[in-house]
Amino acid sequence: MNKIKLSLRKKIIKTSFYLIAILLLNLVKLPVKPLLDNTISNPFVLFLDSITGGAFTGLAISCLGIIPFANAGMIVSLLATIVPKLQNLRYEGNYGSKKIKLLTNIIGTLITIAMSTILVSYLSLNGILYNNLLISKIGIVCLISVGTFIVNALCNKISGVMRED
Repeated sequence: MNKIKLSLRKKIIKTSFYLIAILLLNLVKLPVKPLLDNTISNPFVLFLDSITGGAFTGLAISCLGIIPFANAGMIVSLLATIVPKLQNLRYEGNYGSKKIKLLTNIIGTLITIAMSTILVSYLSLNGILYNNLLISKIGIVCLISVGTFIVNALCNKISGVMRED
């Protein structure tokens, strides 16, 4: 019984650490002009701002969250019902799950780069970026992508902690 409590305590501490890291990552903002000033007190606008990674008052580097990798997981699951080779990988145990996870991460990376490029293009076209140089746009795409990769890695760590015995 005492061993179970100690194991649970370790899981809670590790999970709390990863969640705090994700929250701190949301505090790192990109150099964009705020769409709204910081004095907004409307609860709905503040709620929208919080679920969009601070898109209204400044853009966080983790603004895409886990969306690209969740979409990649869904794409791979759908492909596994159609493509026989992916279907067979499902039943090959640890080797198959590693291959499927690798494919999911590759597709997630491509989706992340595409989504961050589209987001930066939108911000640039609407005059929200302070600097419209190509190198600045590439830098912001890289920052958003890295922020998404870090959030995904932390979420994978949390799910790994939950699976520990």
